[in-house]
Amino acid sequence: MTYAHRLLAAAFALLALPALAVTAPLAADTHINTALPAVNFGTLPTLNVDTQSNALLRFDLSTLPAATSPSKVVKATLILFVSRVGKAGAIEVQSVSANWNEAAVTAANAPPISGPGTGPTAAVASGGQFIFIDVTSQVRQALTAQTTRVSFMLAPALSAADTAVFLDSKESTATGHSAALDLTLADQGPTGPQGAQGVPGPVGSTGPAGVAGPAGPAGSAGNTGSAGPAGPKGATGPQGPAVHTSAVCVQSPSTNVCGFICTKTVVAGSYTKSGCSITSDTGSCSLSANPNGGICCVCAP
Repeated sequence: MTYAHRLLAAAFALLALPALAVTAPLAADTHINTALPAVNFGTLPTLNVDTQSNALLRFDLSTLPAATSPSKVVKATLILFVSRVGKAGAIEVQSVSANWNEAAVTAANAPPISGPGTGPTAAVASGGQFIFIDVTSQVRQALTAQTTRVSFMLAPALSAADTAVFLDSKESTATGHSAALDLTLADQGPTGPQGAQGVPGPVGSTGPAGVAGPAGPAGSAGNTGSAGPAGPKGATGPQGPAVHTSAVCVQSPSTNVCGFICTKTVVAGSYTKSGCSITSDTGSCSLSANPNGGICCVCAP
């Protein structure tokens, strides 16, 4: 690691306390050229990125603390030194999904990549400067896949396809600023005890009524309930047809002669020895006093 990289790692450690700053070792770097598809450039001091060339980088993740999970990676920063710029623009960091050999890789046997427009980008304006690119998502993906490496391909960004830059490789002896991958990890201490249960949240609103289910079987008959209160008195019905009665007066010692005289209904009747008189709607009759008694009746038809 160069002096500049050590300063950057220290800065990340100070800013992220109590997190841990770690630099993943650069295991391999080279570039490939589509105009020379069979040529390997693994020993060159520069990594070329232009319309015909893409750079490859591989970092070793096996040096991370044991059981480092993807969620423990707070941030991952790729640091590149631009030694020279042929055409200012921007570069993109694409993911590499397979392993490759620095001494044998060429454009003809290049590993598969995520493709243009899938990775983070960084502007490149001039040479002699460092550029910093956030590759947190790609490092987490590598840890999720449980690999011990993470590889990148550097290519011109889609928005600046004619970009031409020259980066320091690890074989550079002029400036010696090879690529670096600085990681900020969350505290790797043991899991603490479970905390107390939180306060229950408020009751949610009532959901919509569900679809009515099928009717269940009829239940057994219940006990007869108590009688309810009497209802209100009904209205008086219409008057019925007129009933024509007749008056009958008979001298008789019997007090129940009306029951024999009236063929159907006795409307009124009175037994007396002092005489009687009675009136019906069709007439009237009377009896004078008699020691044997008499009865006056009104009969209904």
